[in-house]
Amino acid sequence: MNPHLRLITVVVIALNIAVVSWLVLQPESNTSGKTATQIVEPLFADNTMEAARYSLEDEAENLNIIFISMDALRWDRTGVSGNTDGLTPNLDRFAEESVVFHEATSAAPWTLPSHMSIWTGRWPSVHRVTNKLSPLSGGQMQEANLSPGIETYPDLLIRSGRKAAGFTGGAGVQGRYGFGRGFDTYLDDRYFGGLDYAIPPALKWLEAHGSKPFFLFLHGYDVHGQYELPEGQIRGIGDYQGALDGSKTEQAKLRERGLENIAEPGDSAHLRGELDDADVRFLAQVYDAKVRAADERVGSFLTQLKKNNLLQS
Repeated sequence: MNPHLRLITVVVIALNIAVVSWLVLQPESNTSGKTATQIVEPLFADNTMEAARYSLEDEAENLNIIFISMDALRWDRTGVSGNTDGLTPNLDRFAEESVVFHEATSAAPWTLPSHMSIWTGRWPSVHRVTNKLSPLSGGQMQEANLSPGIETYPDLLIRSGRKAAGFTGGAGVQGRYGFGRGFDTYLDDRYFGGLDYAIPPALKWLEAHGSKPFFLFLHGYDVHGQYELPEGQIRGIGDYQGALDGSKTEQAKLRERGLENIAEPGDSAHLRGELDDADVRFLAQVYDAKVRAADERVGSFLTQLKKNNLLQS
């Protein structure tokens, strides 16, 4: 792989209305030894956008972009948020050499419309991919798909000559909704797959195509309710003696019952009276175990990028 190619890596951590992005810039030759944060912080010293000028226009044709979506990872579980449980050491180390956006907000509360807003830079009311099915006259339904008249930022990158590849957990980011349009490769054949499934083929693709400018989309549902921990890991969580088993089937039922309890628009889904404190602690521990595993996978991926001279801190 060409060690002179430059890389932008954006990590998006999404939970309902919280989306956090990391932007890593390989330092310019005249800023050798400085991290991206050391380069960028002085630009914001006067709290205005006027001073924040870091143009990569001259390098645009040589930039690689890797977009990593850790679907359903809560911001408050990361060390960057102030959490001291040590669940995300790899993301936290990455953040130390990155520009971190603390106030980014998702355009929608779930995967399909929120990711399509990222893809298009448009609100769901504009791109209109708000559900997996769209209504037709006579009560009929058709599968939702992004209008060919709406351009996406991968469209722009592909038109500029970059190869594009996606390795995903499927479900809400399946290519058929418009995410895989124009991609050289788009893996989406698992429903709620994790990064453990997406990373190996992504690394193989990078080995074959990483010598030329590219766009790579890496996505996993590792912390989602529909991604199941091995039974042995669940049994080893705490001293819980209740009736819950932490399975994805149980998670789906709890989600639907919570939604049924919404009395009117604007209410939060809740299960008052159905879960006691021990149940809640157990479910939180299952979730945290998923977060630790997801962080380890992302850390391993970033390590491989560095070994292949595709990422410099």
